[in-house]
Amino acid sequence: MHPSASSTSTSRARSGLPDRHPKAQRTAFEVVPGTGTGELTGLRGTGGFTYRHGESSVAYTFDYELD
Repeated sequence: MHPSASSTSTSRARSGLPDRHPKAQRTAFEVVPGTGTGELTGLRGTGGFTYRHGESSVAYTFDYELD
């Protein structure tokens, strides 16, 4: 069961500026500790993505733990 957006929330923060390259851009993020509510209370984790110019989709990674 997926938690509904109306009953849960988190905050995220980017760590620094995105890495810029002429043909790609990489961004990392983390869940701000203590910001999970509802079914996401205790959530912590990090993730990121790399956008390559000209691609129509982007794959994200997200490693997390839920207490």
